[in-house]
Amino acid sequence: MPSFLRMSFFKTSKPRKFEPVPRFYDPQKEAIDLLMRKQEDSEKAKVERIKYKVKNNFQGSSAGSGRFSGSYKRSIKSSNLRLVIILFIMILLIYLVFIY
Repeated sequence: MPSFLRMSFFKTSKPRKFEPVPRFYDPQKEAIDLLMRKQEDSEKAKVERIKYKVKNNFQGSSAGSGRFSGSYKRSIKSSNLRLVIILFIMILLIYLVFIY
């Protein structure tokens, strides 16, 4: 979506994270990574990795709990506040136009 179509009042966009892409191949590092992966392939390490992935995927989400997360509530509150402010300004302007 083009940036001029996104309207935002009272908030700024977050900066993008820097994610460098490696441009060379290091065979020594690849060998070390392969050895480390082989060592971690025990059953306990697999279970721990799965637990970690599941925990990180669902952390902070409201799926299954029936409740909204804190960030979602804050965004609703800020959106409602913005709406009330805009409505108040519009009503005030209409009142001033018709009175004067």
